[in-house]
This record gives sequence, C-alpha cells and structure tokens, in this order.
Amino acid sequence: MIKKIIFSTIFVCIFLLNSITPCHALLGPTHADINEYIAYHTLDGVSLNEYLINTMGFQSGIQESINSYKIWRWLREGGEMEDSPIFRSLNHFHNPIHNEGLHYLIDNHSLIEWSQLPAGEQAHQWFNALGGWKAPYSWFDVRGYFYSALTATDKTTRDDNFAKTFRGLGQLMHLIQDASVPQHTRLDPHPFAGKLYDDYEQWVNNYFTIDDNISPIFFDYSKMYSINYNAPITIANLVDMNMYWGEYPDPSETLKSEIGLSEYSNANFYTRDTMYSYPYPKFSECIGYKEDGKFYLESNGTGQKVKHLVRVGGALGILRYIFVPEGENNQIPVILDDNCHRDYAELLIPRAIGYSSQLLKYFFRGKIEISAPEAGTYSLIDGSVFPQQFTYIKANLRNNTSQGTDLNGNTIYETMGSGTLIAVAKYKKRTDYEEDLSSDPPYSWDREDEFSYSLSIPIEISSLDSSSATEFTFDFSGNPIPAGITDLYLQVIFKGTLGNETDNAIAVGMKDLNEPMHYTESNNDDRVYLDHVLRTADEIRGDETLTARAEEGEIYSVIDPHNINTKIAFYSSNTTPTYYNVTFNSLAPGTYGRLILISDTEGLNMLIHREWTSPFVSYNNYFQISSGVINQMISDIEFHNTNVSSFRGVIQHVFHGHVFYFPDNTEISTAPWPEMTGDPVAATTITP
Repeated sequence: MIKKIIFSTIFVCIFLLNSITPCHALLGPTHADINEYIAYHTLDGVSLNEYLINTMGFQSGIQESINSYKIWRWLREGGEMEDSPIFRSLNHFHNPIHNEGLHYLIDNHSLIEWSQLPAGEQAHQWFNALGGWKAPYSWFDVRGYFYSALTATDKTTRDDNFAKTFRGLGQLMHLIQDASVPQHTRLDPHPFAGKLYDDYEQWVNNYFTIDDNISPIFFDYSKMYSINYNAPITIANLVDMNMYWGEYPDPSETLKSEIGLSEYSNANFYTRDTMYSYPYPKFSECIGYKEDGKFYLESNGTGQKVKHLVRVGGALGILRYIFVPEGENNQIPVILDDNCHRDYAELLIPRAIGYSSQLLKYFFRGKIEISAPEAGTYSLIDGSVFPQQFTYIKANLRNNTSQGTDLNGNTIYETMGSGTLIAVAKYKKRTDYEEDLSSDPPYSWDREDEFSYSLSIPIEISSLDSSSATEFTFDFSGNPIPAGITDLYLQVIFKGTLGNETDNAIAVGMKDLNEPMHYTESNNDDRVYLDHVLRTADEIRGDETLTARAEEGEIYSVIDPHNINTKIAFYSSNTTPTYYNVTFNSLAPGTYGRLILISDTEGLNMLIHREWTSPFVSYNNYFQISSGVINQMISDIEFHNTNVSSFRGVIQHVFHGHVFYFPDNTEISTAPWPEMTGDPVAATTITP
C-alpha cells in the first residue's frame, strides 16, 4: 500500500509538471507507422484499399480525402491519438494471468474492457476533465460512427462520422498493438521510460523500421468466432484467449497460432521492473553465454526461444546465475540492452502488425451480395410522369459474410440474424438534365461536384440467408432518386446480429448500377415500309402495283393503322418472365410511351407482347439489352457517357416499336419518318 501511495504521488506530480509522458507503450510514431503499413498492404487476405473501392464506393481507396485527411492518414492519426490525453493510456494494460488491468492511482480498465466500453462511456471517465477529447472510441462508439456515416444524407455528417470511424479504428488497433508490449501485459507502467533509462518502446521508436522486410504474424482467425468470456466482442480473443493464465500457466501454449497477444508477450519476455513478478520466463530455463564480452541468457524452456532474453550485469550477477538457486531473495542483477530490444522487436512487432490488422478485417467482415431481382430491373418508372423520379429499388440480397472454409473447402458463413436493412442510393445530380434527353449525352462537367444520397425506409428482418438470395423492395418515397443523375451506386446496410456480435454488427453490400435508361415503345403502323419507301395505307390502296406488292408480302390485310395493346416483361438473364412489368393499352398509331429503368451491367432481357383486333393479331418479340447506360467516372480522370439515339423526333437510349415492312427492313430506322407529336402516353400498369 505504501509503495502504491508513493508511486501515485510521484506519478501525479510528474503529470502536473508535464515532464514525462506516462504509460505509453509503443510510442505514438510507431503506432502510426504500423497503422499506415496496414493501410497500404494486403494482410491475411484483406486489402483495405480494395474494400474501400469495391464496397464503400471510395474511388480513390485509402487515398480518399475526408475532412482534409486521407483515409490512411486517419488510421495513422488514430494510432497516435489513443494516448491523448495521457491518462487514456492507464487503460492500456492487460495481465492475462489474472485478467486484470493496471491498479496504480485508481483501478483502471484493462485494455479489453476499455476497448469495449458501452458507447459514450469512455468520455465519462473521471480524468476527462483534466485532458478531454473530442469523442470516445470504444468498439461500440466506432460502430455507431460507421453506421451514422453510411446512413447520413448530408456530406458534413457523413464526412465527420467517416473521419471518426477511421480514426477510431486506428485507436482500437493501437490497443491490440499495446498487447504486444511486455510492459503492458506485465503491468509495468514505466513512467520514467525515456527520461531515466531507455526501454523497449523507446528503442523501437528510435531504431526499428516498419517496412516491407517485416513478415506479419497472424492470429488464427477462425478463433475470432469463439466466444470470449471476458468481453462480448471477440476482438478480445486477439488479446487473450484464456489459454495462459492462473497459478501454473503453461508457456508452451503461447506458441500456438490461436494464442492471445497479451499471453504471448507476458509469458516470453521481461521488463526492467518485472523480472521476478511472473511465472515465466524462468532464469532456471535459460542458457548462459558470452557475446562480445557481455554475458547473456537465452531462453530455453517450453516457451518462445529468445536469443538475447536478458543481459546479466557484472561478475556478481554471473556468479549468482551459476551458483545461487533462483529465488525471491537471490535476484540476479540483469538489464535489457539493445540486443535484447532488437530480439524482442523482431518477435513482437510482426505480431503487433498481424493481430491489429485482423481487428480491421473483423470490423469490416460483414458483406451482403446484391443482384438483380427476378423482374430484371432494380426500378422502373413511367417517363410520362413528372417529376421523373424513382420511389423504390428492388434487389436480391444474400448474406455473404464468410468466416472461412471447412475441411472440404466449402465456405462457412456467419449467421446473419435479426436486424435492420436500409438501402442508400449514391449519385451525382446532373446540372443540365432535360426530361426528353435533349441535352444528352452528359459530360463530366455537367454534374454536381459532390455526391447526393437517397435513403430508404428501414426494413426489419429476422435473418438473411447465405445459401440463396431473398428479394426485397426498398421504399424511397420519402427521399426519391431523381432520373437526371450520373455515377449511381446502391448500398445496402445491415445493422443487427451477425454471428456472436449481437445487435450492433454492420454488414454492407454495394452494387455499381447502370444509370437510368430511357426506353421508348412506339406504334409506327401509321406508315408501311414497302419496297424501302414509307407509305400510308391510302397510298397503297390507291396504287394497284403497291397493292399487289403488299398482298405478295401478306401484309395487305393489316396495313390499316391499329391501336395496339402492348405488354412488356423485363427479366434477368437466368429467369423467365412470370408477369408483365408494363402495359400500354390501345397505344395509338404515331404515338409512343417512355419508360425509365435502372438495371446493372449483367444485361437485361425483355419480352414484348403486342395484339390488336380487326383482324386479330397477336405475337411476341424477345430482345436482349446487352449494353446498359453508363454515365460515370470510371477512373480518376476518365468519364464515360452513353450516347442517345433519335427516332421520329423522340430521343432515347433504346427503342422498339411495331412496324409493317416488305420485303425487308433495311435502313428503316433512318427513313424519312414524320416526327411524332405530343408527350409520351402514360403506361396503365407499372409493376415494381
């Protein structure tokens, strides 16, 4: 108790004088360097850069700028800022032997507890008034920032929360890295480090380089799906798997790939002030040897072999090591020098990198696969209705959260349980859009600089299957998606239970959708294309030669204009239509209907059924729309736009129509058709 009071008094005085930074593990620059390394590399099969591009829609990946910092810089910032204010670092300790944190000054949280405090609780610590910080950064806080960023519709809110997400992840990674530091797992707060003596963290900061020569060492990631009884979120397994603990721990356990990082560093390494405080390493299991005139001990027990485990100081120390049994009253005078620190770093830093990168992997593990619905179109609207806007999105969703493979190589999926689905449409509004496409095609400068977002009404689900897709219709009626847009992406966000993470897990899916396509359906039987010349029915009947030609082609009986009932079914390539999406009742000669639809890059099939009476005619046409509308940036400098076509004065991307012709339809689309007059007619049925 006296020691604790004395230490506490000294510690507070040092803090007030601001002469020493207490309790820092790996120094801020080292944490920052590790986080930057992780951001730039593919580790344990995961690339943050690819995830940001393919799932988050950040085209520049880790180079995306958010609130003046690039994403990799926010991770780096978090690596440094977890120690600010300095009293946060009192919660960066975890002794796996007794599952406890630091007990100096006050009973602080262990780093496991600290990383998993309920949202907002870090900001309520008593020392907040002394230092203060802008936001708490526990796992639950960062989950909240991520969800707020994904579901916000204004840039300021999104950017602020994304910045806090990536900074917060950097701070959580910092905590995992601290578990690699013996001072933090053997409860040695080392307040005088860097002032009165050099220690491991100081040596790493000064002499160890985080570069591509390092081969990260990873935790057995399959164990992330094992319950940890010390904490609700299994990121705790990265720190402590409860394999090395109690009165008689076994250091051989710490050589297994599923061992927690704190267990490995506690069992196999020393600190200056804990040479005799923990069961291992044991001096009695060491081999003594001389190198460059210095006497070292090499660990030779069942744990990790460390060449320069410790240096024995002076002749007296050597004699004690050789002749005196190890015991509390016969402590060997030993020190840790540069050779020891180098050996420690070469074993501990690769694990600090590998294990903390897996926290990032676990945070972003939730994935949703998005595919086209049975109807083929994600959304379909009547282009005669103004304003032109989409109030629903239909999509097939499948839980695609993989947790590895079984012995046969089959993918094992985490169970996605109850929660909420929200769809977000991300796009850039056009500044020149005309509803008849008279201003098309758009160019890169015809767009707003920033993305806009439309948010659907949430859908409550009890589960999402991983074996087959489920179709959902998302309601955007409160925040419609305009037709005059470019750069369209669909994201679906799940928040709820995923595996062992209950209520607060997040899974994300993204689909780069085609931009809205204008399709027109026209009735062109006010003319007949006979012998490559457009004729009216009256012209044909008034000329015997033309009449004979029409009869020869067996079209004479139907050359009169007809009101045509037209039904259209859009469907995806791997289905057959079970219903018609659109109906135009009695489409009059010389008129057209306009549809606007959203599809994806997989192509789209359509079935058109036309029929009329007097005489009765009924037939089907099958088509495939293989090239969708792409009006978006496809690289940092290249903008792709899709041209439009014009037929009878109507502009569209794709068109079909009923027409009579004989003997063939060569150049029919470029013949001198008269322009259609009037607006597009309304569709009588639009099926979502």
